[in-house]
Amino acid sequence: MKNPANVKYFKAGVTGVCVAAVCLIMTFVIFNMSQVITLFSAIGRILTPFMYGAVIAYLLKPVCNCVEDFLRRLLPEKMGTAANMLAVTISLLFGILVVYALIM
Repeated sequence: MKNPANVKYFKAGVTGVCVAAVCLIMTFVIFNMSQVITLFSAIGRILTPFMYGAVIAYLLKPVCNCVEDFLRRLLPEKMGTAANMLAVTISLLFGILVVYALIM
């Protein structure tokens, strides 16, 4: 395939095969739309707890960083892991307290 003309035809052939494959997949999806929707809703139900966990972790990360910085300044350097564990514990308690306050 050192000949540039052959490379050009090879690329055109691969593009044509990819276009045909995408057309077949789209035809399948269109004619089986109810099953595809059912599949995506099932996947969504399965992934919902992971999405909730990601959102909670995203919201509590700044609290954990702030508490960890404060504890690292307060505690000696030898207790670095203790500062990490305390920061995580305090941020989780803060999150639970916020949820409790919202429910009340």
